Amino acid sequence: MGKTKKHKRKKKERPEKKGATKKKTEAPLSGLGPLAERYACIRRGIKTTEDELKELEESLKDISETLLTEFEKHGVKSLTAHGLTIYLFHDTFFNKNKDATDEEAMAALEEAGLAAFIHAKINKADLRAWMKEQEVDEETGMPVLPPEIVKAFAVTEKYEIRARLSK
Repeated sequence: MGKTKKHKRKKKERPEKKGATKKKTEAPLSGLGPLAERYACIRRGIKTTEDELKELEESLKDISETLLTEFEKHGVKSLTAHGLTIYLFHDTFFNKNKDATDEEAMAALEEAGLAAFIHAKINKADLRAWMKEQEVDEETGMPVLPPEIVKAFAVTEKYEIRARLSK
């Protein structure tokens, strides 16, 4: 980051009359003026860029939702546009059911012979990897899990649109 210097503060000059304010001064013409102007330009540019980025992200979110619907409707998995491959990304999450306590979830893992996934707390990353290795039900497309696990955990899926540079 930047350098830190200690400065002695000068006593503030108080306006003599009630309601009078101290006039803002332009940066002095010494080397400080151009530097302050450059700083102000960069700061303004950052603010403008952040605003533009926020608008772009909102637009991308809206378009992604529409594309997701259209990809699913037409059975599309990917397409290429303007040098980007736009593709359907699928991920599966494994979380403890809201109404199950940590103790119940850990007991369910132990009963199912999955105590290796318990480390003071449930290791979600390892448990998620284990779940992805399980047999998949052809009707639901979801992993087939032991009943003890189904009782204590919920399996959710997430689909989103992503892009990568096309080769």
